[in-house]
Parts: sequence; structure tokens; C-alpha cells
Amino acid sequence: MKVYISGKIGEEVLSKSTHRKFALAEQTLQARGFETFNPTTSGFGKMAEEDAERNESTFWEEIIIYDLNALKSCQAIYLLEDYKDSPGALTEVSYAKGSKKHFFYASKKHAALHLSDQWNATHQERMSVSEAAEKLGEYINEHINEVWIPLL
Repeated sequence: MKVYISGKIGEEVLSKSTHRKFALAEQTLQARGFETFNPTTSGFGKMAEEDAERNESTFWEEIIIYDLNALKSCQAIYLLEDYKDSPGALTEVSYAKGSKKHFFYASKKHAALHLSDQWNATHQERMSVSEAAEKLGEYINEHINEVWIPLL
């Protein structure tokens, strides 16, 4: 399975900390046997710069097209803890949901929220709040290791 790594980048010239964060995610996923796509090592930045100049658009408009095309070829997306702070990552999440990609999370909290959303979407029967909370907790405990992949 090929997994797209998504998180906050927010810079045209990538910092060392951004490179390290994505490299660690890549190592983590590859250690579990996944093939990965790391946008910080894709080489798309230079192409996006050229396209932005040629098309009189912005770097962001161009890089997101490259990134979504890369995500299209992946079966899953891995969300770093800071993904909610990134308009690009949120766009990738929206695309991944719409194209029914599998989701993995670096954050246990985000993984549990994802599972909660899944459970709520499939459990519409009436039950008491305490019963629902108990069943939801059981569901999360049973499935958390399917979606939570902590960084090494």
C-alpha cells in the first residue's frame, strides 16, 4: 500500500525541521512495510514555481495540483499531528475523503476522533448516552491500532 504523508509545510523553501518531520514519518511508515510519497522530497516545488510564473498564478495553486495528483496514486494518507494547521493538508484530507482513501494518523487523539466519526456514522440506533459512550469507547479501543501509527 502506498501512503501519502500530509502535514504542515507552509513554506516554499523548506526548513530543516520540516524535512526532519516528514523524513521521520517516512521512516515510520516504511518500517511498517508501506511504500510512501513524501511531498518534501518530490521535487515538485521547482515545477510549481515555473508553472506559477508561466500561468500567472500562485505557487500554492500550482503545488496543490501536483500534490493532489500524487495523492491520487496512493491508497492511503498519513496525517501528521499539525495537519489541521495547513490549508494544503486540509485540501488533501478533503480529496482523500472524497476518493475514499484509507486514513492513518500520527496522533492518537486524531485517530480516536476519526474512529468516533466512523462509529457515529454507522450507529444511528437509539441508546442511552452512557451506553453509547461505552460502545464508542469499546469501538475505539478495538480499532485504534488500525489507524494510529505513532512516529518512531
